[in-house]
Amino acid sequence: MDLLQSAEYALSSIHPDSVLRGLIDVVRGECIRITHPVTGRHSRFPFRRLHFLAMGKAAPWMAGSCGHMIDYADTAVLVSQDGTAGHIHGWKWLYGDHPIPSWWSLSAGKYVRRMLMDICRGDLIIVLLSGGASSMVSLPTRDSSLSSIATKTRELMYRGANIHELNAFRRSVDQLKSGGLSRLVSPAHTITLMVSDVPGDIMEDIGSGPTIPDHVHVSDTENMRYGKDRWSYPYPAHIIITRNVDARTYCIDFLKSRGFSVQTADVRLSGEARKAGTYIAEYARKIKASSDMKCTCIVYGGETTVTVGGQGRGGRNLELAASFAASVSGTDGIHLLTLSTDGKDGSSPSCGALVNGSTLSSGGFSREDAERYLHDNDSYSLLSACGSTIYSGPTGTNVMDIAILALC
Repeated sequence: MDLLQSAEYALSSIHPDSVLRGLIDVVRGECIRITHPVTGRHSRFPFRRLHFLAMGKAAPWMAGSCGHMIDYADTAVLVSQDGTAGHIHGWKWLYGDHPIPSWWSLSAGKYVRRMLMDICRGDLIIVLLSGGASSMVSLPTRDSSLSSIATKTRELMYRGANIHELNAFRRSVDQLKSGGLSRLVSPAHTITLMVSDVPGDIMEDIGSGPTIPDHVHVSDTENMRYGKDRWSYPYPAHIIITRNVDARTYCIDFLKSRGFSVQTADVRLSGEARKAGTYIAEYARKIKASSDMKCTCIVYGGETTVTVGGQGRGGRNLELAASFAASVSGTDGIHLLTLSTDGKDGSSPSCGALVNGSTLSSGGFSREDAERYLHDNDSYSLLSACGSTIYSGPTGTNVMDIAILALC
């Protein structure tokens, strides 16, 4: 179906292999050359020794995309989730848990600190950062502990805290966050290349800002300043290489190529997932009733939250989709695809769902049944029984969620 193909096209287009390989390179074994992602201008950064640190859900793929430079590196450490294990030449692979930090996360944090303590003046460290790093790498402050961080993180998540609230807490209790990494390696320099998984692309929220102190806000996608002869980067440098708007743009381009009339949603996906599903359904019915447009798509992006009160399996995308399916049940010509761009939605094995007005009836369910499943936060059981869940496995990227509403 075109909706699924548009999402696949978007994810492949923002994959690190598509983005990083032309962005960064080593020149004559003595400096890093970075190409500005917008203007194409180059900047060079000399180094005595070169180090790589990749952290987060996209870390294995970001690391793999830098394979052409690894022979120049003195050290290269990668931290990602168990389950994405593999071997990448030249990289030391460590494991960390997400979204609740574990002993593995603490072990990774201690290893990273030892690595950073060996970095000296004249060295350059390339940080490849993506969502999930906040919990995969943990090094509690003296006033905190792994168990207290895990307990508080779980509490915040269950009550529906958003990523800004979660990472504000994480920055306050961890030595490596809120610029802690840059402080450890100073006076060596850092360049941070980021895949943004946070609303507004607020850099200190990506991985809880290991190279960005609190209250230092970088609003643009990079903090480069224009010099007389070339682009020069103030140290430390931070560059967002891909974000949610890029995924939405590729979805829109694909759908237009298939003959759809396409719009970008006026509102961002946010708030309680169940309410967002109802809102999109009401909006869809209103548009369909007031317009004779055919094959129109509206593309959303962002990240909702779920307040957990039940014992079921699911995630924010599945909960949104189940709520939408209940609201449009019995209505023809309204479809919704919603998915997590990292390939996993909450506690479920799926990444999202494709639903419409006949979803519930195809599984033998009523609206009342759907409400009971939603009350137990068991959207996965409901939608998998209807044959509406979709599966991708790890995608190699993580830019929040996308949803595509189709009116045909």
